Amino acid sequence: MSNCGVSVRMGRLFSKGSGRCSVLAVDHGLSGAMTGIEDIRARIDEASASGMDGVVLSPGMARKCASNLSNSCSLGIIVRLDQTTMWRLEGHMPSNYGKTFAISTVEDALRLGADAVICYMFTCHNDPALEAESVQIAAEICERGRQWGMPVMVEPMVARGPGTANPFDPDVVASNTRIAVEIGADIVKTDWVGNAEDFTRVVKSAHGTPVLLAGGPRTGNDEDVLHTVSEIIRSGAQGVVFGRSVTGSQNAAQLMADISSLIHGRQTNEDIPALQDKPIIYSEANPHSP
Repeated sequence: MSNCGVSVRMGRLFSKGSGRCSVLAVDHGLSGAMTGIEDIRARIDEASASGMDGVVLSPGMARKCASNLSNSCSLGIIVRLDQTTMWRLEGHMPSNYGKTFAISTVEDALRLGADAVICYMFTCHNDPALEAESVQIAAEICERGRQWGMPVMVEPMVARGPGTANPFDPDVVASNTRIAVEIGADIVKTDWVGNAEDFTRVVKSAHGTPVLLAGGPRTGNDEDVLHTVSEIIRSGAQGVVFGRSVTGSQNAAQLMADISSLIHGRQTNEDIPALQDKPIIYSEANPHSP
């Protein structure tokens, strides 16, 4: 990586020992009020104490939580630069279609002390113009990131809505991942495709760019979350960016500690009773695997 600023900031997020990272996402308030993130300052403190490597925040919350993100905090700061109505196709504030908007800039993220920025990249809209607009926003952020030495995490996802592709189809996720890399992403955050074997294809499609798994909504218990973490390690991916799957836990701090320990090899499945019958088989696709 030739850009010194990008290399230095990436080094703050990814462990030099494992080559991986574990990130807590608490930027969901951009879609409206949500349970589990009422007190983001407390979540930041929990994530730092639990050994997580980074936190995703909106620009507004990064400002409000500046005291928690001071030098005493071990977390890398990842600032979201866009907002979308994609997650409001239903509910109490419905939107007729998913549209993405830039809400901040790389320069603003630098002023906030960010170590990286994140943006969506939606494809497969029913309206091709919306896809083109979303890709253009992400590409422009990647270009600005290169100018300022700021790593850009791109979150390529299938647009939700009638008639669009299966968002978890391995071929679609791999293709979206490759598009994100081609427009200049330094890190890719993407969807789980159901099993480690198919996710290995997604990791390979990134051509060496770190791939982190998006958590999505909480659909099981803590053991299910940890089993998914062990599977992404097996696939050769470099870590996770988990939000609701963690903040929905009754013991979020312990869950974050276990996630971090699994990601960095401080624990294995054998150390967690619910996972002892599911041993990790490390993948050669990840050169940093123990």
